[in-house]
Amino acid sequence: MKKLILPLIITILVSLSSCKCNEDFDLDRDFFIWFELHDESGTNLLKITSYYHPDSVKIYDNDSNLVYPGPVPGGGRVAFYPYKNVDKEIPLDQDVTEYFYLHLVEQGLDIDTFKLEYRAILDDCNEKEFTYLNFYYNEKLVYESQNPRNFFFVELVK
Repeated sequence: MKKLILPLIITILVSLSSCKCNEDFDLDRDFFIWFELHDESGTNLLKITSYYHPDSVKIYDNDSNLVYPGPVPGGGRVAFYPYKNVDKEIPLDQDVTEYFYLHLVEQGLDIDTFKLEYRAILDDCNEKEFTYLNFYYNEKLVYESQNPRNFFFVELVK
């Protein structure tokens, strides 16, 4: 009997220690998209002294909620959290398409479209995770992943 208990205890301890749950991570709060916006020549359009003034950059969701209030940091990279400061959660077990609108002001309003397609599930740790994620800029697929992390970076070309 003692010979059976020791292997059983070892197996349980190994199983418990192999679970890599991250209790500090919440997909609704922590997921973000990090991007730069370039022209055809490769110039970052959001840097200080570039084409668009950093204070003019805003991102809204489909319900007109402001999800990125600006300003853009000096380096010209935007990190926007689609679900962090709005009363919205990432739905589970369904294919989802959501739209976001990038507002840029320089001698008038210029609006570009972001589209997110994804499916989220609960993992073994009972935490949300994406099973796939596609990101479109003005209807052009610019990022796709079958196992995306909590963020991704993409260079967009206007």
